Amino acid sequence: MIEVDTLTNLIVPESATVFEAMKAIDTGAARVGLVVDDAEKLVGLVTDGDVRRALLNGHTLQSPIASFYIRDFEYVNTIQDRAAVLDKMSACSIEQLPVLDADGHLRGLHLLKELIIDDPLPSHAVVMVGGEGRRLRPLTESVPKPMLPVAGRPILERIVHGLVGCGIRTIHLAVNYRAEIIEQHFEDGRGFGCRIKYLREAQPMGSGGALALLNDSGEAPIVVMNGDLVTSFDLRSMLKGHQLNSHAITVGTRQYKHVIPYGCIRTMGDQISSIAEKPEITETINAGIYILEPKLTKIVPESFYPITDLITHAIDAGEKIGTFAIDEWVDVGFPEQLAMAQGVADGQS
Repeated sequence: MIEVDTLTNLIVPESATVFEAMKAIDTGAARVGLVVDDAEKLVGLVTDGDVRRALLNGHTLQSPIASFYIRDFEYVNTIQDRAAVLDKMSACSIEQLPVLDADGHLRGLHLLKELIIDDPLPSHAVVMVGGEGRRLRPLTESVPKPMLPVAGRPILERIVHGLVGCGIRTIHLAVNYRAEIIEQHFEDGRGFGCRIKYLREAQPMGSGGALALLNDSGEAPIVVMNGDLVTSFDLRSMLKGHQLNSHAITVGTRQYKHVIPYGCIRTMGDQISSIAEKPEITETINAGIYILEPKLTKIVPESFYPITDLITHAIDAGEKIGTFAIDEWVDVGFPEQLAMAQGVADGQS
């Protein structure tokens, strides 16, 4: 994000002329002027395209921009993460996205060209999207679970945008149930800034079996994800830690807290030693996000195979298995979890 302190030359008042707007647009590489009112709140945008159209329609360099600047513009708040910002920019087909505080004051500006990392990673990604999503029926009777909408966008589209934004340029989608819907939406991936290939499961292969369908797993670590996650994490840091620590597998993890809704009794013999009312238990859980060394795909049988079996195999073989904490994560497996994910995403939009 470009901080507000460096945006001074792009800011113009509502009373600005076409010439002043052109000067602001030409000053920076953002190709946009930021229009503010007397209270210094952002009230609109003006782009080079708006200026060209205004001049073609008879405006002069001294004409005010008040009659044509964009008043209905998209923006995000100050807590939006990179994946959510990329998702919104893609959804709205825009290259500039202002950041506003709760009072409407400008706090920064996102540029698409800066969010898309121009340093592609050598890693491929495999996203498991073949499940039937039975626990979400009837929602999944006609739509595969990864294509259910969260904040107006399919879950899987959010995942693809996040991977591309981190530098992944080749994504394999392991499809089975309602595969045609996924393939028609993503096609070959060019519309999403990547190359998408399909691992077509003749029958359900679980969370790991589709890895056996990779024709060429390459030499770089492979990113593997479940396709029903609403998540945000630093993939580059996860990959860096995986390689620095010479892990065979790095498992994304999440802290999960559960409150037992009863008083729990501890005893010594037949005597109560203590009682805890509704205690909270915290466990580290598998978040369904992995980095794998490509050699491990050779172990996977071309059949139903949970990826946890691969992890167990690697542990038994004495391989180094690491963890990486995932900050933001919702597994959309049950209706209440889907509703939670939709609420979180809507709150960020």
